[in-house]
Amino acid sequence: MVTSARIPPLLARPMAVVCALSGCYLLGTGLYDLFVDHDTAEMFTKGSSQLISRAIDAERYHSMICYRLTFGAILLVLAHILNRLHRWWRTTE
Repeated sequence: MVTSARIPPLLARPMAVVCALSGCYLLGTGLYDLFVDHDTAEMFTKGSSQLISRAIDAERYHSMICYRLTFGAILLVLAHILNRLHRWWRTTE
């Protein structure tokens, strides 16, 4: 029978895996949009007349990339912390 004291160690590893996968996905899509996606490069290098009409969209798109990179990094750090906690709980049993 699983007691309530055993629930955190049992959940730490699956939560670390989910955080790591989500973080890698967010970082990967953010980096792809930032460096590889040619529509992004065109959006930021168009002339001023075209950029004025799309300035709000460009700002939102840039913010979305920054959020993806930031939250992806936070999720990877959280996955690392959960993995360390899982190891610590396993050694203290």
